[in-house]
Parts: sequence; structure tokens; C-alpha cells
Amino acid sequence: MIKILQLSFYILMGTLVVLLVLSNRAPLALSVFPFSGEITLPTYAALALMFAFGLMIGLLHSFWRGLAFWREKRRLEKQLHAYQKSHDQH
Repeated sequence: MIKILQLSFYILMGTLVVLLVLSNRAPLALSVFPFSGEITLPTYAALALMFAFGLMIGLLHSFWRGLAFWREKRRLEKQLHAYQKSHDQH
């Protein structure tokens, strides 16, 4: 049952992506502030680039937070190990 739901979800998402691409083919001129000149892309390509950029920012943020949690976990494990070692000696 879950496989059918997953397959249906992927088919729906694929259809939506195809519809997005087909309905946004007009050229779009992009210019980035510090750089001179323009880049002309189809609108769907610009949307895909912005989506990918957002994903990269989200992944970087998640990695940074995960690193902080990993450091805290490691510190607590060392503290627990030291506590267990000191109680084993008694």
C-alpha cells in the first residue's frame, strides 16, 4: 500500500514539474548586483536555480546545527565515560 502511495506521489510531482516547465518557457533576464551584464534563461531554469540555491542554504544550515548537536553529544559521552570510570574505581 505504501509503495502505491509513494509511486502516486512521485507521478503527481513529476506531472507538476512537467507542467511548470511547459508553462514557464519565456526568457527571463537576470542580473546580479555586483556583476555587470545579464544572463538570459528560461523562467523554469531560473526557478530551478533559485530552488537549488534554497536547498543548498537549507542543507548548510542543517549541517551546521547537526554539527553543534554532534559536539554536544560527544562532550556528554566523554563526561559519562569519566563518571563511569570514577565510579568503577570505588
